[in-house]
Amino acid sequence: MPVFSSVKRTLFFCMLLFKVSAIDAQQSVYTLSATIDDLKATVTCLAVSPDGKILVAGETSGEIMFMDAATGKLISVLKPFESSVACISFNSTGKLMVAATHDGEIKIYDFLQKRIIQSLYSPEYSDIRFALFSIADGFIYFNGQGRLYKTRSDLSQVPVKIYEFDAVINNALITADRSALIFSSGTAIQVLNTRTDHITQEINASHDNIEQLAWSADKLVTWSHDGTITIRTYELNQLSIEPLLRFKAGNCSKLAFSRDGSLMVTGNIGTWARVWNPMEKNIIQELFGHRSAVTNFVFSNNDKTLFTSANDSTINVWQQHVEEPLTKIAVPESLVKHDEKTMAVHSDSMNLSSISTGIDKTSMPRIELDHENIPAFVGGRKVDKTTVVEINQPTIDIFVFDNSTSDGDIMSLSFNNQWIMSHYTVTKKRHKISLQLTPDSNNYLVLFADNLGKTPPNTAVISFSLHDHEKIFRLESDLKTCSAINFIYRKK
Repeated sequence: MPVFSSVKRTLFFCMLLFKVSAIDAQQSVYTLSATIDDLKATVTCLAVSPDGKILVAGETSGEIMFMDAATGKLISVLKPFESSVACISFNSTGKLMVAATHDGEIKIYDFLQKRIIQSLYSPEYSDIRFALFSIADGFIYFNGQGRLYKTRSDLSQVPVKIYEFDAVINNALITADRSALIFSSGTAIQVLNTRTDHITQEINASHDNIEQLAWSADKLVTWSHDGTITIRTYELNQLSIEPLLRFKAGNCSKLAFSRDGSLMVTGNIGTWARVWNPMEKNIIQELFGHRSAVTNFVFSNNDKTLFTSANDSTINVWQQHVEEPLTKIAVPESLVKHDEKTMAVHSDSMNLSSISTGIDKTSMPRIELDHENIPAFVGGRKVDKTTVVEINQPTIDIFVFDNSTSDGDIMSLSFNNQWIMSHYTVTKKRHKISLQLTPDSNNYLVLFADNLGKTPPNTAVISFSLHDHEKIFRLESDLKTCSAINFIYRKK
């Protein structure tokens, strides 16, 4: 039975030797509070019931699990399908749930009777991506490749094909009042009036296929295959022609938004999920805790809890808290120069928010050490491509920069198993960091790729002076491996 596993929360603090700017006191962050880790199969879709009480998870095994959204306790397990569950949605009252598989099977679950009450199947409906209740819950819309079907919500009527397109219908949403169905077909967005089944608006909205749709409060968000996220307002049953916002966000994944639209969660990038401030077009947190690609996520009804699932057959539960304004950054004691009144970790002209000391460890990749206390894995990635450098001085100044074409590489650095730089965009400008070395021991500097930039792999140049000569080392990391430099300090 899936239960919450205990998760330790670790915060480390020590005194900052200079003043830094405070961050937004109201910025919400999430910390890992529990893991549901004994699932039988990989989760394919997550949903929270309209009343916020039940977390529903569809699996590759064809099972649907119902869990208490507050405690994580298993309520029941349903086995309606023999193939993977493709999608789950609810009617307006939350008393009925429709679930479907990619191979063309649809079933209706009644929460009051606690059983499947209707079912429908045909191979003609293969590649179902969505099944949604219409206005007044009287009908259900679903797709079969490039065809849009409609059937009675009791599945008693043979589905009627109401539209067919050359391109596959990738995704669809129903408006809050269920008066309109909005769906993507190729590069276009269609708005269908559910009272008349007429398409009232068509927008050629992208240069590439639109793969994902989501609601952000009263705005429609689309994500195209080329990595472009576009946000449009929806008012008076019409989408705005001109986007409110457009930005690049990398590989497509599913999308989840908080109720007010201030937070966006994405996945399909390494083994972590990303929390965005979408209107500012920036990532405010990355959630590390899974060991494979994160594919599904859903907010609780009050946004205090976030559920994520991955291909490692786990569901992680994240609890929200509000950070207090920072007047300090926690710096590991071992990294402070005691003979000089300066920080041992500092950055010339670097935004101090990019230094990741002083943050909850759960927001950074987990560093796994081998029996010799050497970093073996970081965030589930193997540490290899290690360069060994012997020096005879207790401190060393390194410079981080890009000596080739800047392509948007974002990386984090750990030194001696402590994070000293977080989510830093590498540019041609050199940024200085001073390192305090442990004598007669390994001193590992590990590069962790937060993205792959425009041209994989993620690269950064580390330069430093040794015997009055500049040494330059090129570190390369991808989503499977990390590269490192091991500084070995030998006293004279």
